[in-house]
Amino acid sequence: MLVMIPLHQSELLGLMSTSTLVFGWIPLQLAYDVTLILSGVVILYAMYRMAPEPPEEHEPTIEGGEETETKAVGGDQ
Repeated sequence: MLVMIPLHQSELLGLMSTSTLVFGWIPLQLAYDVTLILSGVVILYAMYRMAPEPPEEHEPTIEGGEETETKAVGGDQ
């Protein structure tokens, strides 16, 4: 992931000054940027898939259908 930061600086690679076309219609700079963005999306998706599931204690609770018994602390009930 840290390799993508210097690669994003396409001016260092000299891509801004070229007028080369990729596939005969897309400028090299635009093709490079799209490739960089798509590789970032693939990396983020892989990180999402490899992340563990959150523990159950962090799951949101449903308060509508279930009644829970609460105990008053220090009160007469």
